[in-house]
Amino acid sequence: MTTSSTSTRTSAPISRVESPTAPDGRVESSFVRVYNRRGGAGHLSEQELMLVEAMVQRRSEEVARYNRRAAESIRVGLKKKFYVVVDDVNGEWHVRGNDYIMSPKLKNVPDNVEASRREIEALIRERSQAKGEGDFQRADEIRSDLFESFGITLDDRVKEWSVVQVEVEGEEEEEKDDYDNDDDEVLRNQLYSLTVPELKKKLKAASLPVSGKKAVLIERR
Repeated sequence: MTTSSTSTRTSAPISRVESPTAPDGRVESSFVRVYNRRGGAGHLSEQELMLVEAMVQRRSEEVARYNRRAAESIRVGLKKKFYVVVDDVNGEWHVRGNDYIMSPKLKNVPDNVEASRREIEALIRERSQAKGEGDFQRADEIRSDLFESFGITLDDRVKEWSVVQVEVEGEEEEEKDDYDNDDDEVLRNQLYSLTVPELKKKLKAASLPVSGKKAVLIERR
């Protein structure tokens, strides 16, 4: 008598397929943070900026997958190759360099600042050069002049400048004065074409105070 034996096939347990970018097998986060760019482009071209933005976004995705090794690798690559710093606290990134831009948070630019944009930006570049050459006294002087003359503040971390409203005694009344005399108006326009250092030089020669915004300096002529 032949006894037939039935073989029982045991199926292997189904293993969860882990994402290649999630080596620790943790569940992927549903939150992928969006990072905002701050400051100027520095030495980067448009193509390089697009690549950096893609890399920053990829790093954010890796962080969401809890893949710390890949996220750290991207962060180091951004810093070494493109001089890009990622700020996880504020959700921002910026290029390390000497190019400053006007803060995108500044919505209303005062007329005197808009009229003196070239002069302001030239002074900011001069300050960056002074810092690079180790002339920190000159850099501090320029920073003080920018604040006193235009209310300009500088953010050296993200390379941006902005404007704060500074109350100057008598300035509001002076700006409301009417200039009925045509000759006086011409003279005033000529003075506005001068730079702040040039105005201060004229005031110093006349033994007049040299502190305050550009509009205040002109009224002391």
